[in-house]
Amino acid sequence: MITYMGRVQGARQQEGRSGPRPVEEWDQSLLDGLRDDFRSYMRLDLADSTGRSYDLQERQYRKFCVRIGKPEVPDAEVLARFVVGRALNDYKLSTIEVGVAAISRWAADEGLFDAEQQSLASHKLVRRAMRVAATHAVTSVNQKRPLSRADLRVLVKHLRSRRDFIGDRDAAMFLVGWAGMFRSAELVGIEWRDLQVYEEGGEAEKGVTIYVPYSKTDQAGEAPRRT
Repeated sequence: MITYMGRVQGARQQEGRSGPRPVEEWDQSLLDGLRDDFRSYMRLDLADSTGRSYDLQERQYRKFCVRIGKPEVPDAEVLARFVVGRALNDYKLSTIEVGVAAISRWAADEGLFDAEQQSLASHKLVRRAMRVAATHAVTSVNQKRPLSRADLRVLVKHLRSRRDFIGDRDAAMFLVGWAGMFRSAELVGIEWRDLQVYEEGGEAEKGVTIYVPYSKTDQAGEAPRRT
């Protein structure tokens, strides 16, 4: 799939193609991939780093399945056991949460979870296991101190004192990032079309709504806007 995607980008640049290509002209390797490896294409909405992290989590889960003699497929009971086992083996809670998200997404891709459940992660056994993990897993001991309002003012004042584009740009990024609590990847991904300025009411009610397609903790894009 990666090879095919690279060829697509190269063809677009060489041909200057901007319109859609009719089905009868689609590359056979794409059709084969959509038939035989559809799950890989469904992961194109993930950032590369997130995809690699999910691959690692899936490999660890598969190894766990082998160790306890269970099939290597997403399963609520097995995932709950996996979560508790990790919590009792010095895994960080954040790593366990990523693992649950990865296996839950795998289940959704394969259509293996109960239709009445929103996701594998919402299954009652998995939720109970996560409560165990919240009590017994390792929590981060090196959490960074948040940037205070006073520190932000000093930083922005220094950047603006440069009186150039770079200083103004960096000051704006710090202000938007601080006000919206954006991660760095979310911040640098903001485009002009993602902004919606509203000026209803008085001066105090003016603001900007920023559209975030998806983030590290919201891969499905269920809460994509921040004001």
